[in-house]
Formats: sequence, structure tokens, C-alpha cells
Amino acid sequence: MKKVLLISVAALAASSAFAAPFYTSGALTANSPTFDAPGGSGVGTAVQYYSFMQFQVSVSGAYTMEMSSLNTSTSGVSNALDTLLVLYTGSFNPASPTGQTGFSDDFTGTLTVLPGPYAGIGLTNTATGFQNAQPSSRLAGVNLVTGTDYFAVFTSFRSTDFVSTGVAGQATGNYYFGIDGPGDTIPAVPEPATMVVLGAAALAAAARKRRK
Repeated sequence: MKKVLLISVAALAASSAFAAPFYTSGALTANSPTFDAPGGSGVGTAVQYYSFMQFQVSVSGAYTMEMSSLNTSTSGVSNALDTLLVLYTGSFNPASPTGQTGFSDDFTGTLTVLPGPYAGIGLTNTATGFQNAQPSSRLAGVNLVTGTDYFAVFTSFRSTDFVSTGVAGQATGNYYFGIDGPGDTIPAVPEPATMVVLGAAALAAAARKRRK
């Protein structure tokens, strides 16, 4: 019994040692789907653009999720997204988006998961709320359980018809996401960049077939 226990503890330690943060990125555009985001603005259209990622974790425990957008404008008018991060457990129905596990709108302070691989494009660990250089959102210490489906929804506080004329974030724009905890994050579908590559490969194969 003692030997089995030691092996189990060693295996758990090895599993945790190899856990790494997970990162993904994307952008919300005028072609993105819309829903009534929990905590989102009720002004104007009162709905927000969104995208989401379904995932599970390999080890139960407390995880931290962070979402940032980067303002790269030099005109004085922000081109960043006014980020809003929403988490759902078990399912996500955009037609009835209540029952969220949690959401984060404006986070100002130090990020611990980001910038990750995005440091090279200018992302930092300094979150600037809903405006300025890096609008951000953060959910820290969220308890996630293995075998459970989770949905990280990437959206904006701003309604779809909002247009910022200053340093405040917009209804559309780029976003960067990172999650870290005791285990690995396992997405249910390929990341957007991967899907683009797969789509291009499929089109090329179809073109070759037509030529033959």
C-alpha cells in the first residue's frame, strides 16, 4: 500500500510539473455573432459581439483566466476592444445567456498569465481597465473540475453600435487570452489559427482535385 501511495504522489507531481499555461487569440468584428452579454451595456442595441472557446482541464483546482486587448492606434482614438470575459459551466446558450459561473469587465492591475507569447507584439502584464493601452478582464482563483465542459466567452462591455472617439475601448477589436492552473487546458475544438490553416489546406486539395 505504501509503495502504491508513493507512486501515485509521484505521478501527480509529474503531471502538475508539466502543466503549462494555455493561450489563444482572435478578434471581434462586425461579422461576429451577437448576444446579450451578462454585465454588458444596455445602451443602444444592448447586445454585444462575441466568440467563445469550449474546454476542459486535466487537473481539478483553482485557475486564473485573463483577457486583454492591445491599443495600437496612434491617432488618439482607441482600436482596442473593451474586454468582457464570461465563463459558463456545462453549457453555453447565447439565446439564453444567464447562469454564468462568473464574469469580469474592467481589470486594472498586474496580470499573471498574460502577456505570455504575445509580449513580442507589445502586450504587457499591465492591465488598464476599459481604456488606454491594454483594456483587460481577469477571473482569478476559479475552481474548475476535470471532466466538466467550460465555455470562455470573449466579448465586450460595449453594445454593437458603440463607437469610441477617445481612449475608451471599442465594441470590436483584437483580444488575447491566457489560462493557467494546476493542470493543462484541453480545448474542445482547434484554435482559430489552426482552423484557418486546415481550411486553406482543404481548399488547396479541392483545387488540385479539380485540376486533375
